[in-house]
Amino acid sequence: MATFVAIFKDNKNKDQELQFEAADSYTFSDFCMPFNKIVKNFVVEPEEASERAAIKIQVYKLVVENGAIAKKYVGKFRHQLPIRRLESHEYEAKLQSILSELPQSFRAFVSNQSWDRGHSSGYEEVLNIAQEIVSELAPAVKEYRQFLLSVE
Repeated sequence: MATFVAIFKDNKNKDQELQFEAADSYTFSDFCMPFNKIVKNFVVEPEEASERAAIKIQVYKLVVENGAIAKKYVGKFRHQLPIRRLESHEYEAKLQSILSELPQSFRAFVSNQSWDRGHSSGYEEVLNIAQEIVSELAPAVKEYRQFLLSVE
């Protein structure tokens, strides 16, 4: 067994060190258990997800050199932080904002389709699907409106 230390920035951008024991042939899974216990409280707000979704971690092996403890670089990796789930009122507000790009007569369809396709993966996925449908449907609706105006 050898002693390793992982250095990373916490959710307040302060340097943190996590010491852990592992076999000499260190693997990512040796580090996951102690690390996940620490970062479970580093929840990222949904609005910040793209900026802070992952943290960079550097791993060093602690060795004794000339009677002093030294850090020998082992490697680095990224860890995806958990993102706080949207609450129902936040979801509803964001969905209404997305649907506002369409005429009222299309909104129920898009809302139902996005819910049917994504609700098992959470509100965020439903919103992603709604945004995809709206982005594909909105240009066609605009073009159809122009056609209807030209026919009159």
